[in-house]
Amino acid sequence: MHSWVKKGFILPIVLTFLQMWLTYSFAKEIKIPPITVTATRIPTTFPELTRSVTIIEKDEIENAPVHSIPEILEYALGIDIIPRGPKGTQADVSIRGSTFEQVAILIDGVRVNDIQTGHHNLDIPLSLNDIERIEVLRGQGSSLYGPNAFGGVINIITKRPERRHIGLEITYGEHATINRLISLSFKKGDFGTSLSLEKNAHHGYRKGPDYSDILNVFSKFSLNLPFGDQGILFGFQEKDFGADGFYGPFNSTEYTKCYFLGLNPKINTKNLVIEPKIYFKRHYDRFTLYEDRPSFYINYHKKWFYGGEFTISTPFGGGDVAFGGEWREERIESTGVREGRLEEALGRHIDHRQALYTEYNEALLGGRLFLNCGLRGDHHSEYGWYICPQASLGYRLTPRYKLRTSIGRSFRAPTYTELYYHDPKNWGDPNLKPETAWSYELGLDYSGKIFSSITIFRREGRNTISWIEEGGVYHCKNIGEVNMTGVELDIKKRVKSLSLSLNYTYMDSDIRGIERAKEKYLHLKHKLCVGLNLPLPLGMSFSVKGRYEDRLYQEAYFVIDTRISKKIKGLQLFIEATNLFNTSYEEIRGIPMPGRWIQGGMRLF
Repeated sequence: MHSWVKKGFILPIVLTFLQMWLTYSFAKEIKIPPITVTATRIPTTFPELTRSVTIIEKDEIENAPVHSIPEILEYALGIDIIPRGPKGTQADVSIRGSTFEQVAILIDGVRVNDIQTGHHNLDIPLSLNDIERIEVLRGQGSSLYGPNAFGGVINIITKRPERRHIGLEITYGEHATINRLISLSFKKGDFGTSLSLEKNAHHGYRKGPDYSDILNVFSKFSLNLPFGDQGILFGFQEKDFGADGFYGPFNSTEYTKCYFLGLNPKINTKNLVIEPKIYFKRHYDRFTLYEDRPSFYINYHKKWFYGGEFTISTPFGGGDVAFGGEWREERIESTGVREGRLEEALGRHIDHRQALYTEYNEALLGGRLFLNCGLRGDHHSEYGWYICPQASLGYRLTPRYKLRTSIGRSFRAPTYTELYYHDPKNWGDPNLKPETAWSYELGLDYSGKIFSSITIFRREGRNTISWIEEGGVYHCKNIGEVNMTGVELDIKKRVKSLSLSLNYTYMDSDIRGIERAKEKYLHLKHKLCVGLNLPLPLGMSFSVKGRYEDRLYQEAYFVIDTRISKKIKGLQLFIEATNLFNTSYEEIRGIPMPGRWIQGGMRLF
């Protein structure tokens, strides 16, 4: 019997018994609110979902000892954040063992993945204060959102302006840490607007050019009309940071700028919901290979994309149907300096994408069986058409237990870096082909005394794109078959201000044609996250989060982050310690992460 079959069969049985034991170990019952999620194009409440979804709520974000989007995602089920620096300096994101290019990133439903490289996917011009919730769809999502959605989809939902308010936050800490945030919101009648400005900086936790200076500006306008909500988003981000060892043994530095504009009107009639979207994103990147020899090797990348989509949903037959289309244009202009001479780096390219999609949702058998199926066709000006179907079912075994299963196809075209990049340690390949995959999952959810779920998943990839080491240089290649099998366990309990959480992910990969150790980016084998938010006397609260990670060919580690806070009317005082026990660890080989880091501050909310 294959090893993945043994592991993939025995481990779920053990975890299922654990789930059932924990389910009956608590006395009080909690209720899961009917939150509308975007795991489908058709508005669906959480209890009716047929897919594996996690929702990170606003209060969880506010209470956690974190200050950036990558940091809060570190603790989500199935997600692997691979940072090159602390506090959101730069990080890659993986779901269910995907590469960092195989996750779709959305802001209010608009895909914002960087077209040059996935290393910039989390260059998101938002502070945590701007976020209402984060929805994570695990498993393929190409039938919904097109390319990149192999491992899953991360959809960041921004807050709506709800009242007149001025908010302030300031944090000081070790390694010259200083974080400053001011937020303003205004609401009068049906019109609302908000603005936030955030400036974060630190330096000196390790030798070399180690510093980070990040500016985020975000504004949102909303208008509530009788026929629907209208919204406009604008974001700007500027980063200047040391990139020592990020892409090779070089004392590098990097500077990036990002602009994002989105229009999200919504029109509701009696039997029709119309959701047009228009978006624009521009990203600039300057990468200097050697800080002390800037004229030796510098890359300048300017890229932007813009487009729109149109979705209509309406009752149909016994359920609901959604259909729509998308058009977008992608551009890049990339030059470089090589030993004092100006030349092309990635070059100048223009690509166009068009897509048509449809989805159907229906509840059957008196609301016990939930059906969802979808189909999307994407056309790329260079690679032609790719068709991605999906189907999923949910069956309510009892009022508290729900069984679900899904199958779907995903695809992704190579990025410009994978095609054209070259430096002394990394070489792209202009002959790369798009990668595809089929994904399968089977899960069981319980929503009674606690919320818990267990999911078994498998992804079978073809023409998978990866960076492979040959002769001391990493070459980007289509490596053929890469199969990923795993299991996820998620357990949550909340009683008033007390909340407990535990999630665990196990993954096993089967790769053919290369030595796994030669891959540049390696996935997790085991990840365990635990969390506790505990109210204390005198209006204080205590939050602790811990994570154990065991990555292929690297030493496993366990890190604990904590926060103690006290509220005095509209003021919150807090002190935090990340990596409380000063654990030595690396997320990427050769880049040591910070030891214990203490900081504190105040928040006016």
